[in-house]
Amino acid sequence: ILDCYKQMCKVLSDSGHSIRPTETPREFAQSVSKKLELGTDSVLGLTFLFEEARYSNHRIGDEKKELAVNYLSSLEQVLLSVGVRA
Repeated sequence: ILDCYKQMCKVLSDSGHSIRPTETPREFAQSVSKKLELGTDSVLGLTFLFEEARYSNHRIGDEKKELAVNYLSSLEQVLLSVGVRA
């Protein structure tokens, strides 16, 4: 999940949406979601999974790891469909 989030940030940065040093992950997701017309569910969903994986003490199940991969893949596909190289 952490790797997926890192990759999402790279993909978004490469498309002109960089996280500012003062932004939390959730603030970044909300900011990007306002700017993007497509893929916002993936950005928000992966961010929530990242927050859980990064800041909780419980084990993250395989289903959430798979969901993170799906969110990232979906976002990359959406960006490609509108001409943004992911």
